Amino acid sequence: MASARGFANHSLYMAQVQLAAWRERVQDTSGSNSAVFDAAFAPAVRLHLLDAYGWFLLAMLREPSLPATPPHRVSELPAQHQGLAVSAEIEEYARLEHSGWLADLQSPIPAGVRQQQKGVLAAQRGHGYANYEAWIEEFTQLFTRMGDISEEY
Repeated sequence: MASARGFANHSLYMAQVQLAAWRERVQDTSGSNSAVFDAAFAPAVRLHLLDAYGWFLLAMLREPSLPATPPHRVSELPAQHQGLAVSAEIEEYARLEHSGWLADLQSPIPAGVRQQQKGVLAAQRGHGYANYEAWIEEFTQLFTRMGDISEEY
């Protein structure tokens, strides 16, 4: 039986794979058409990170029945049983969703200015590679920290 934490780890790994491919592609082309690669890779990396986050939230709640797709926000979590307090960690994530790195990740990818380039119909600038690299590091630290805490119980 698959676990929410396993799905979270898998989604984070998929984001890392996409990010590595993005970095290699940009390096192989000496930065030409970097806007095209940003537009191609950013949505995929973003979705994997949002999925990792949702599965992680479900793991934190020890949710017994997993949905087909994970939530991407605290507000999308299943209702807690009456009388159970919301954990401090979940409240922390909700705050970060309003102002913090999670808010930045959850915000739509900026459309930016459409650029016309020879051989390219259009490219959009959005969150860049460095943003996703930093967010992956945030998730890696978060998963490690919460894993250490859960092992104490």
